[in-house]
Formats: sequence, C-alpha cells, structure tokens
Amino acid sequence: MTTNSIALFFMTDFSIPKPNHNKALKTLAPPSLAGKGAGGLGFSPLIALAAILLNLAPTPAIATTVKIDRWSTTSDRVTLKVKVLNNNRIPILGLEEQAFRVKTKDKFGNPHTLQSPEIRVLSPEESHPQQTYVAILLDMSGSMKQKDTARVKKLDGAVNAIRGFINLVKAENLPVDISIIPFGEGCNHSYQVTTKTIEDNFKSASNSELEKQLDELAKVPVCAATNIYQPLTETVKYLRNRFPPSPSEIDAQDKPLPKLSVILLSDGFHVYRNNEPQQFENVINLLKQNSQITVHTLGYGESLAHLRNRAICFKYIPDDRLTVDDVANGCRLPGSDIQEFIVDEDRLKKIAQTTGGIHEFPEDAEAVAKSLKTFFTTLREYEIIYQQPGSDRATIHPTKIEINSPDRGINTLQSETENIRMSNFIYRALTFTQRLPLLILTVFIGLVGVLPFIQWSKKLKQQSDL
Repeated sequence: MTTNSIALFFMTDFSIPKPNHNKALKTLAPPSLAGKGAGGLGFSPLIALAAILLNLAPTPAIATTVKIDRWSTTSDRVTLKVKVLNNNRIPILGLEEQAFRVKTKDKFGNPHTLQSPEIRVLSPEESHPQQTYVAILLDMSGSMKQKDTARVKKLDGAVNAIRGFINLVKAENLPVDISIIPFGEGCNHSYQVTTKTIEDNFKSASNSELEKQLDELAKVPVCAATNIYQPLTETVKYLRNRFPPSPSEIDAQDKPLPKLSVILLSDGFHVYRNNEPQQFENVINLLKQNSQITVHTLGYGESLAHLRNRAICFKYIPDDRLTVDDVANGCRLPGSDIQEFIVDEDRLKKIAQTTGGIHEFPEDAEAVAKSLKTFFTTLREYEIIYQQPGSDRATIHPTKIEINSPDRGINTLQSETENIRMSNFIYRALTFTQRLPLLILTVFIGLVGVLPFIQWSKKLKQQSDL
C-alpha cells in the first residue's frame, strides 16, 4: 500500500459456521425471513454477487479531524506540526500542498489567509522528525500462552509485532527512544512497574539491547495476573514528571518538547474487580490531566461477542449489555478458563479515545503486526512553515488550519484555533529590493570617504619626493 492512499478492506465470511451446542441461547431468525427461496428475501446468488461487488468498491477515508499538534517560532517564521486523522484516529497521508491553508491574524487583528506558495507544506515522510518517547506496556499474564485464531502463541505474536515496530523506526532513522515495559503480577515471573524500571528500559530504537530484551521475554513461561491500571498510571506519571507540559511548546532550554506516546498491548482485563469503576475513573482523570501524552491500545484476542457465541452461558447476554463481568461470571468454556480469553474492549477503547489515540482489536499475530504499523504512522505529521504576517516581538496570533481536498473527500475541514506566540527576538531578512539601495548607499559613502584619503596620500607622496 502506498503512502498516497488508504484502502479499506471488507471481508465476507462464507464458511460453514461451527455448531453451537448452546442452541437454547441463540437468537432466532425472524419467521418472515426463514425458509425463503432464491426469489424471496433470503440468500440468492444475485444478492451474494452484489454484496461482493459492493465490498470491492473503493471507499475513501474521510478525514474528520485536523489538529495543530505543536508549534515553534524562530524570529518571524512559524513552524506548525499538523495531524490529519480519519474517524478511526488513523493519520491520512498523501495530501497535496495546495490542500492546506493557514488562517491567521496580524498584531492589529486583521485576518490573513495563506496558501502555497506563501506556505511550505512538508509531507509526514518529508517533515523533520521530532524527538519521541514511546513506552510499550506488554502484558505478561498467563493468558499470553494461549494461541490466537491463527494458532500462534500470543506472546510470540506480540513480541514479533513489537520487533517489527522497532525495525520500522530504525529503517526511517527516527529519533525515537523506546521503553519495553512488561507487566503482570502474582507468580514466579511477575513484573512490577516502577519509575526505575520504566527509566532503565528506555533506549534508542537503534540500541541492540531492545532486541535482546525481546528475545528474553519471548522465552518466559508466562503465568501472571493482569493489572492494567497500575502500570499505565505509573507510566503516565513518569512521562509527565520527566517532561512537564508547557503551554508554549518550548522547554526551559528553548528546545521543542518531545512527543510522548504509550502503547498498551494486552489480551485481557483488569483482574482486580473490587471497586473497578472507581479505579478506571481515576485512570481516565489522570489521562485528561496529561493530554500531552497519547495512549494507543491494542486488545489482542477475540471479541466478547465472539467469545459469548462459542461459550456455554447460563443466560443469553445481548450485545448492548455485554460486559466483562457478565461473560466472566455467566459463561464457561469446556476444558478452558474463560477468563484467559476475555479482552476488555470497552475499557481499552475509552482509554485510547480519552487521549486521542488509536484502539485496535486484532485476533491474530498478523493483525497485531498491522496494528503496530498503524501506530507507527502517528510518529510523523505534516509540517507547515510560513512567515507570520504583521508580527512583532512576543505578539500573539490566533491561527487555524483549513483543508480542502475534494478528491479525498475533505471539504473545508478546519482545526481549532491555536494562539501562536512569536519569539522575543524578531529578525527579518531584507529582500533584494530592500538591500539594493542600502548597497548603493554603502558604496557611495565608501567612495566619498576613500577618495579624500587617496588624494591626501598622493599629496604626501609628492611632498616627500621634493
């Protein structure tokens, strides 16, 4: 897939479903549709063909969000880092420079609309990468020894996907530091997450120690219980304390603040259920207070609905009331502990949504690797550079981005307004027409000053010859 397009794939399952012995709990088809022939409302080859053709038809990825993620100023030049996201929070690539407009105001409040060639737009692939810190929280609970729908052990699938993510970062030579943070507790192979373990594990993506750490983790006979909230809380607090937020996007050393991301990879749910809603609310409040940190979540395993359908449940649980506790307490899998297959989709989704991150729920190792590739695209953004009209030292200019790209399904999409504060020191390079008179004047003054000196020097020489 090229970076100039995003394709959406639809899959239709025509396989014969496995028999479900829990027949009494199945939802029955409406009588009006039962037993229909080819000419009725039921299945027919014509309908099947139409469905296939519809699924194969290209569908544009509609952008729903454009955001000025961060900004910096040098003299009167402004640099904006801009994200363009679809409705799944996935970056949209391949937009042309002509699609972007900068709407800003000068120091007198007069509006200005800038577009190419007044602005320069660098694509995510061309933009200057920014220092980024990525903390990868890896679930090491006992359920990771289970096999996914492709019969791959989940721990192997997760480790290989993380390895692929690191290789992508290295291939692009991005300034990214990565901390692989295993978590899980309650057995001989427990992993407590503390400030020290997070900091000690941070290494440059090119550091071979990351590969060695992954090799060691892949050999662990996982057995721990899943505690999601404590490791996530500790990681967010660490990043907040190490890189305090700044409204100007510039730290005390006049360097742009780094991007901060967390990737939470888990195949389970938070096992400490006593007062779980309050625990979760505390996590959400912490994330809201630290909006500079983006959390992407990856729930590795089958959906609750799929798990319910293949389990034996004491009563039928409709989709709109399907929860972790209902499945854990009301269903069972013959020969297996059903809790080892439960993924808390709702909690993981809300965690990502709160921070503007991406949430993915892959069921096999290949899909996990694709999800991490999607997360990788968030490391780059569009970069817009322009000269701020009517600026002066420390002036503030309300600015927003507008995008129009009808062929990509984007029509007048605007960002929220960001107040751009100019540098305390403004230096403006003079144009050639401004420099030319100064050059002529300088030469004239030089000649006027030098000619008398030359005449005086000749006169002295003549006098000395006498």
